[in-house]
Amino acid sequence: MDTDQAGGKIVALGSGKGGVGKSFLAANMGIHIAGLSKKVILVDADLGNANLHTYLDLPLGGFTLSDFIAGRVSPLTLAASQTRVPNLFLIPGGKTPLGAANIVYKRKIKLLKAIKRLPADFIILDLGTGVSFNVLDFFLIAHHKVVIARPEPASIENFYQFIKTALWRRLTALIPDLKTRKRWEASFDQEGEWGVKGVTRIISQAGEGLNGGIRKRIEEELSRFKVNLVLNWTTTPADRSLGYSIEKVCKGSLGVALQYLGYIDFDLQVGESTRLRQPFILKHPDSGIATAVRNITNLLLIGYER
Repeated sequence: MDTDQAGGKIVALGSGKGGVGKSFLAANMGIHIAGLSKKVILVDADLGNANLHTYLDLPLGGFTLSDFIAGRVSPLTLAASQTRVPNLFLIPGGKTPLGAANIVYKRKIKLLKAIKRLPADFIILDLGTGVSFNVLDFFLIAHHKVVIARPEPASIENFYQFIKTALWRRLTALIPDLKTRKRWEASFDQEGEWGVKGVTRIISQAGEGLNGGIRKRIEEELSRFKVNLVLNWTTTPADRSLGYSIEKVCKGSLGVALQYLGYIDFDLQVGESTRLRQPFILKHPDSGIATAVRNITNLLLIGYER
């Protein structure tokens, strides 16, 4: 999808598995960027289980993303509430009715366009879990795509599947011919090492239906498709170095450029901070966790300057 817009840079936080710390990272990343005198709008785009407001101790009193989706408020900026942190705003998900996680295509396109126009330096999307089309479409509009995982087999496998499916969603849209698209999808479904397979092999197996123009567009899109990884709940040196191995697998097996932004160690104080509804980076600014969040965020910001 086109990321040209009048608003700010979009950062999307996704995951293939729940409980990896997306909302924790979104809230604390937003606080850090706002502290750099940048206007930040957090968007709780977890349409089925919105809870980002609890990490900021912000009661639900005004309009929400649900109200915009239902057509009860427009423009989307009216749903943005000032948090207790200067320069930081939140568009909460609200009490979303059942089924809203699968909003109809027309409303989704309207929402994506509205997010792109939000007047902020940075717009941080806290996405739902998994690989539904709605989650992937939010993820794909971002300038910088961040996936959070835990250093455990199930989470890492889900990470690879998330990246593979997001890439499939992006590239399949470039193939107009239905017959060729089906051949392409069948090749994408086949497993390679680590459950992924290089896109160059997929292009080859899709056959002659991929004419030169389409093949070139796919290769150009693939060259632009970059993902960032954060590992959360790390406890050992092996956990912390796992991200570099994942970088190699993504480049070698899938053909996707991945940047390992860093890790966040397990700390019981994180759970305490969440229960108290106190943003961790404010409650424990000198802790190793807060330093890790700032370093991860700064590395992402450096990426914007290139």
